Amino acid sequence: MISQGDSFYCKACDYRVSYGESGFFKASQKEKLFFDNTADWNYWQKAQLENKIKNLAKEELIFTDKEAILLKGGRLHPLKLYSIGSIELYKDRLMFLGNQGKKVEFNLNKIHGLNIQYNRVFEFYYEGSLYRFTFKHRVTSVYKWVEAINITRGNI
Repeated sequence: MISQGDSFYCKACDYRVSYGESGFFKASQKEKLFFDNTADWNYWQKAQLENKIKNLAKEELIFTDKEAILLKGGRLHPLKLYSIGSIELYKDRLMFLGNQGKKVEFNLNKIHGLNIQYNRVFEFYYEGSLYRFTFKHRVTSVYKWVEAINITRGNI
């Protein structure tokens, strides 16, 4: 999903709506309006994601993003660049596959304080350290990562 100005569209299927002054979506004359507001669209989107996750086997990849930037720190240690690489989500773990062979595996049940910062950052605590992910591409959704982790852990 991409937004630009008052236009909101899907890169995969090219479905487009515009965001009106009243706070509701408007479809062009050639498009059918599936949702007239962001809350309903998000509710549908989360249900689709939950269904996808539920139907995958434990070892199947839920999704991945490349060019993820991982910072690591802690209470007394400032955040420092750990590596740049790919991030992958499975039903039981989050994997980071960094450059130069750096690899970190996070058991989803041990992640604490999962949150979104500044709309482009997601972070959490794991075994006493703070991990922060950002992405080189501004359109990468951190929201999808947080929602998918919460769904996978049963925190819908």
